[in-house]
Amino acid sequence: MSADYVTSLEISLGTALLQRPLERYTTKAGKQVCLSGPSAGTQSYLWVARAPDAAAVTDIKVLYDDEAVPEGYKRTRDASGGAAAKVYLAYRCSASVTDTDKPIANIALLADGEAPGESILPPPRIACACGEVVWMRLA
Repeated sequence: MSADYVTSLEISLGTALLQRPLERYTTKAGKQVCLSGPSAGTQSYLWVARAPDAAAVTDIKVLYDDEAVPEGYKRTRDASGGAAAKVYLAYRCSASVTDTDKPIANIALLADGEAPGESILPPPRIACACGEVVWMRLA
């Protein structure tokens, strides 16, 4: 795969920094987006990696509380920031591209009501308590 695709995801809490190749997600305007809601005790942030020669992320699911991680998926840390309801992102990677396993080229976090644009697919559920929604663009 190419570094043009997302290869892993993780969540950080507060001011914690994660190691490369993970980079904290920022909007096109350079704004960092907090995933945790206003009632959360700690801010949480999405980190995205684009590692060369790594399998690309081909699917992202939102998991709540004690939902089981689907087979073949990896789960991030809790993105709720300490809120009572836990929120996780689960993602699957694939080294090959098929009609059903297309690599994710970009992830956009949009506030409620924002239009995602072309080639952007919504997840099955809203990911964050703060009104942010995770959208992903397929290759």
